This record gives sequence, structure tokens and C-alpha cells, in this order.
Amino acid sequence: MDSAEFRRRGKEMIDYVANYLETIEKRRVTPSIEPGYLKHLLPSSAPEEPEGFDDIMKDVEDKVMIGVRRDVFLKDPCRMEGKRPAARNSCKTCWFVFRSR
Repeated sequence: MDSAEFRRRGKEMIDYVANYLETIEKRRVTPSIEPGYLKHLLPSSAPEEPEGFDDIMKDVEDKVMIGVRRDVFLKDPCRMEGKRPAARNSCKTCWFVFRSR
């Protein structure tokens, strides 16, 4: 991801978070899904080629966010790895912006 795309995607992430917060009242307080629901929505193996940012964000909205409680954002994947986002990893930096709201 070059710096121009990083800027564009970062702005899109800010817009996504703002839209989420603007529509939070329309979302369910608790998800209407069962534990493990996501496993059946994902392919059985990782893609051979990286997916585009737009495809990833569509999956986040259509597959992940339906399982998120309204009062809790997704956990920071960097924390799960015991790391903090760094400038050298653009995706983690965008995720940190998303998570930090």
C-alpha cells in the first residue's frame, strides 16, 4: 500500500467509523447469531492472492459486524498478537483507527 492509497483508505476508515456511530441506534444491542456463525461464512482456506481493501470491508460489514454487540467494538488484533500498530503496517494502523473510534 503506497502513501496515496494509505491516505485514501484511512479516510474511508474514518468515514466507516463515523457512519457506524451515526447508525448505531439502528443496530441490534445484542447480535442475533449463534457462536461459531462466522466459521460457516468464511472459505475453508486462505486466499492464494491478497484480497482488495473494498472486498475486505464488505466482508467486515456483511459478515463480521452482524456478530458485534452494539456497545462493544471488535477487539484489537494487534493486542491479541501482543503488539501495537506501527507505521510499517498500514492495515494494522487502519484497524487501530477503526477500533479506537
